[in-house]
Amino acid sequence: MASPGTIAVDKADANKLETKLLLEKTHAHLVHTANIVLAREIGSNRSGGTGFEFNWRTKYRQSKAFEPALEIYWEPGDVDDFKPASGQVLSLGPVISGTYAINSHGKFVYEVGYLRGANDVTPRDTIKWLIEYEYVLGR
Repeated sequence: MASPGTIAVDKADANKLETKLLLEKTHAHLVHTANIVLAREIGSNRSGGTGFEFNWRTKYRQSKAFEPALEIYWEPGDVDDFKPASGQVLSLGPVISGTYAINSHGKFVYEVGYLRGANDVTPRDTIKWLIEYEYVLGR
């Protein structure tokens, strides 16, 4: 639900400093996850203030292979200057994830989702997907 920070290669570019808080609560088969992000550019060519992002996911643990979820991504603007609702980035939609064990050393993990933009400043349709193979050494 979070992206890594970046460091500018060109000395004329600003760098980005991010602080993230990840909160998670499990209740029966539901897992609620909140990700709060504060980001600020630093350096000689910085712009803007401290940006704020809030991401939310509620996942239903039906089985290891199939876990449906609802995800929400919200970027209202800078901490001290939230944009009006029509100017805030907001997308939400269903996501399906799961894990398939291949053998005692490895497993496939997948995540597929469709996010719909809630206003004109948010991309209308976003498809997100992740497919990975995890291999454990030394078992």
